[in-house]
Amino acid sequence: AYARVWPEQQVEGLSVYRTDAARLTDLPGTLREGRGWRPDAKRQALADWHLDKLAALDMRTRVMAAYENTHQHAYISEKLFDAFLAGAMPVYYAGPGHRVHELVPEAAMINTCGLDAAQAAERITSFTPDHACAEAWLETARLLQARFSNPDAIAAERRRIADAVANALESCLPLMPP
Repeated sequence: AYARVWPEQQVEGLSVYRTDAARLTDLPGTLREGRGWRPDAKRQALADWHLDKLAALDMRTRVMAAYENTHQHAYISEKLFDAFLAGAMPVYYAGPGHRVHELVPEAAMINTCGLDAAQAAERITSFTPDHACAEAWLETARLLQARFSNPDAIAAERRRIADAVANALESCLPLMPP
């Protein structure tokens, strides 16, 4: 159920993929967090699970899995941005037409799209940052901070999303006579 693929819609479930990649990534000091990694501490029971996540990971990780639950060309949740907030290189899964490429260049993330879980784990474990990577990451972090600190940009993005949802719904509704 968590690995379904709908090729016609270019939608792919990533829950199993990200779990398999995490299990296969074996580096000293690897920290595995999430609902399935700590069964005694459900994040939904916390007063602010998101703040807890950021505080727990802040500057404690060099590389951070930021996989979405689902790969869809325009879907981006907080996970990618959390990696930048924590000071980590995000590991992401984004095809060539994914909207994330408008926000984060390839040099500022580890993109495992097109790789199976074992290949993704190999890419993660063999990652060695260089000067160009560090510069791309820092510039991306700066641009994201500016974007998320700008109330006008936030309002414009909310309008863009609302318009896209309204257009999608309108395309599904039968035409009504005037």
